[in-house]
Amino acid sequence: MAHLGPGARERDRGVALASFFSREVQMNQLRHGHAPGHIRDAARDAIEAWMAWDGATPEPTVEYEINCETHDISISQALGRVCKCTDIVPGDLFDEVQDALRDYGIKRPTYAACAQAILQHIKNERAGS
Repeated sequence: MAHLGPGARERDRGVALASFFSREVQMNQLRHGHAPGHIRDAARDAIEAWMAWDGATPEPTVEYEINCETHDISISQALGRVCKCTDIVPGDLFDEVQDALRDYGIKRPTYAACAQAILQHIKNERAGS
């Protein structure tokens, strides 16, 4: 067995910490358009919060899990995480989004299509105020 020098543990610990913090970036990358469940859950919560939001108050937040810790992120941030997600939104939720954004012509019932339309709506509303 090889003997490790006194600084080896600290170097190994630094590498471990760096890889731990970079996992969030890796975990957010979609796998062939599929988003992990916790990301889709946050997006679903964001869609529901957007529907209840009057637009006059600050943008709502939703809970989002990072490395098993819950954080509050804006609905725009949550929806931004699924902008390329090809997973299908639950039918009743898609119908509600489609009804609310009839002028946006959402054709596909994917998280990406709903998120992009909602984000564009938020942007348009902010520009108009």
